[in-house]
Amino acid sequence: MRIAAEAEARINLVHVHDPHGEPERLADAQAARSQGEQRARAYLESIGKQISPVSPVPVDVTLLQGRVADCVLDHAKAADVDLIALTSHGRGPLSRYWLGSTTDELIRRSAVPLLVVRPTEGDPDFAHEPPLKKVLIPLDGSAFAEQILEPVASLGTVMNAEYELIRVVRPDYDPGPDPFFSTPQHVPDEEAEALALEYLGNVRDRLAKRVSTTIKVDAFSNANTAQAIADIGNRRFDLIALATHGKSGLSRLMLGSIADKVIRGARVPILVYRPTDSEGQARASRNS
Repeated sequence: MRIAAEAEARINLVHVHDPHGEPERLADAQAARSQGEQRARAYLESIGKQISPVSPVPVDVTLLQGRVADCVLDHAKAADVDLIALTSHGRGPLSRYWLGSTTDELIRRSAVPLLVVRPTEGDPDFAHEPPLKKVLIPLDGSAFAEQILEPVASLGTVMNAEYELIRVVRPDYDPGPDPFFSTPQHVPDEEAEALALEYLGNVRDRLAKRVSTTIKVDAFSNANTAQAIADIGNRRFDLIALATHGKSGLSRLMLGSIADKVIRGARVPILVYRPTDSEGQARASRNS
C-alpha cells in the first residue's frame, strides 16, 4: 500500500480459484464454482474496504481460474504489472528455510520483480506504514547480480531510500602453527576485501548517476555468504534486494543458490528479480 501510494499506482488484489478437486458432475461443479467465486469476490472487496479509509490508493479486484502460478504470471503480463507483492507461507520451526510452493514457483518464473514479505501472526494492521528507508543490495561481482540495480533503483527512488552495496568474500583458511594440534580458523582475506571494495565503488559511481541518495559500500569475509547477508539484513535494513537465477529441480540443488538461501533466511521483505539471459549478456557486453 505504501509503495503504491508513493508511486501513485493502483493495487490489484487477485484471487485464483483452482478447479482441481471440484465435483465431477457438471451441475455440481458449476454450482461450486459460482459459490467459490462469490466468496472470493466478497473477500477481496472486504480487503478493499479496509484499505480505503487509510490509503488513497485505488484498489481493483480480479478473479481468475486455473493453476495459480500460471494465472498470476499471465495476468501480470496482460495487465503490464510493475511489481508482484505476496507473502511466503512458511509455518512452524522450519518456516525460515522454505516457502510456499506458489511463491517459490513465482520467484523462479516471474519476469516481473517480486516483493516477498514474511507473514506475521494475527491480522494485518492496514494503518501501519512499515519503514522502507534502508535497502541492502548484495552483489557477487557478476553482471547477472547487478541486474537487481534497475528495479531497486526505481523502488528506492519512489521511497526515497538509502542503499548499501555489500560483497561477501571467502575468508582465508589458517591451519595454525601446528597442523596436528592447532584448531584451524578462518581469517579475513584482506586482499580480496580490498578488491571487492574497489568493485563496489565502481558500481556505486554508476548507480549514483541514476539516483540522488546515500549509497554506502562494504566488503567483508565470511564463510557462510547467505547467512551473513540474511543476518545483516535482519539487523539493520528494511529490505534486501537481489537477483536470482530461478533454478529448479536438480540444477537448483547442485547450484546451492545464495539468493535462494537468503530468501529463506531473511525476516525482512525481499525484492527479488529474475533477469533474462539476454539482459545478463547485454550488461556483460556493456561492462567488458
